Amino acid sequence: MYLCLVYKDFKRELVDMIHGNSLNELTSTSLEFRNRPVMDVSDMYTILHYLWALDTHVYPHGRYRIQLHLAIILMAYKSSRPGAIVKSSCYAGSNEGLTYRGFKLTLFPNPRPDEGDLITLDVTLRHLKGKGSIGEKLAPPGHARDDNPVFGPVLPFIALALVDNSFKTQEINADNVFNLEVPRDRRNSIQFEWKPSHLDIPVLRCTEATASGVGISATMILPYSMLNDHFQQLGILAGFRKALIMYIIRRGARNAVNGIANSAERNQVMGHSRSEIFERHYISQTVKIDVQPWGQPHAKN
Repeated sequence: MYLCLVYKDFKRELVDMIHGNSLNELTSTSLEFRNRPVMDVSDMYTILHYLWALDTHVYPHGRYRIQLHLAIILMAYKSSRPGAIVKSSCYAGSNEGLTYRGFKLTLFPNPRPDEGDLITLDVTLRHLKGKGSIGEKLAPPGHARDDNPVFGPVLPFIALALVDNSFKTQEINADNVFNLEVPRDRRNSIQFEWKPSHLDIPVLRCTEATASGVGISATMILPYSMLNDHFQQLGILAGFRKALIMYIIRRGARNAVNGIANSAERNQVMGHSRSEIFERHYISQTVKIDVQPWGQPHAKN
């Protein structure tokens, strides 16, 4: 009987707290609407155009500009979480992220011989949410965009690989890498190989102090917090009204896929276990269907 009375008193107080907004005051929770912005292709173009054409910001190291470009493209085209690319805040001290082992660069014959052969970039994401370093996800290949190279992942990635001297053969350099051709008489593609010593080196790395000034660490991966800070600053300088976070790129990719793939394919792209995750956390909150004609009388013939 005593427990029943205690429960009734507790239930009454809980109801009073909810109706009287006391719960919000005690826990500092917010009942306000939380907007989850989504980056679309025009926003991404604005960001990348500003990064290369208008940005006068001095980064700690020139490599950061290329790394930021590549990270934006990878998140957009691979629909990946930031923690699969750089060091996640959830795994502080792990130094885990994308290394050269996760990238496969391949040269294919171009069906149009007058345009030069094609380079594609395959990415294997190993550090997936909830799976640590066990799970793997083979993302769709990216390729060079001749009409607008800024939208392709190949150019910034090759730039970093050349600076790191990661190609196994010394014959590949900045002067000839985009002019290489596949011998038509012996194979249908050529895969670029990395130096064995570079396979586990992170592609996106942070700076360190050296005797000659600020340099790039040979082994330490770039943390997400630093990458996101640069992205936020870039968004502000580019004129976006609100501070951006890199996760809006993933939301944008998810909404783009939503119109062209079925539920199973969408879940595979995003690494989701069920479709409800998208509907609750990723779907754009901007209504894109024009319902105004529904409430208007039909025109008479």
